[in-house]
Amino acid sequence: MKQTYLFALLFTAIAAVSFLTFQYFEGNIFGEATEKHGEFGEEEGDKRTRIDDMMRQQFELTKDLSLGYPPTDRLMDVYNYIETKAFDKNSPITNAKWRERGPYQVGGRTRTLLIDEKLTQQENAAFAAGGCWRYLVHQKHHD
Repeated sequence: MKQTYLFALLFTAIAAVSFLTFQYFEGNIFGEATEKHGEFGEEEGDKRTRIDDMMRQQFELTKDLSLGYPPTDRLMDVYNYIETKAFDKNSPITNAKWRERGPYQVGGRTRTLLIDEKLTQQENAAFAAGGCWRYLVHQKHHD
């Protein structure tokens, strides 16, 4: 029993000394790669270029063509309008009653929405992990 513990202790000590010796003589390989190429293996200039490109694209998307720059006062009004309408309890999508048509307890992302022009009362949704849902619009007709 003592020989087993002695062997395990000796093996652990040799492994630790080997690891530390390798680190000392070879240097930190990963640290050198990080310093040379950035955190994810790319040059630091590429990251700054991508950020600048993203900001330039956002500028182009939000600018007023007649002014040539994004009007921040109008953008804030639009953002506030979107926030108030996003949580409106009376919007049509929150009143939708979906009926399950596929396997139970299947979560995931929506893969397909199918809207048949001939059947305007029905919409179908399919999911990537499986499952199909159908929505029927029930309208009350008044004579």
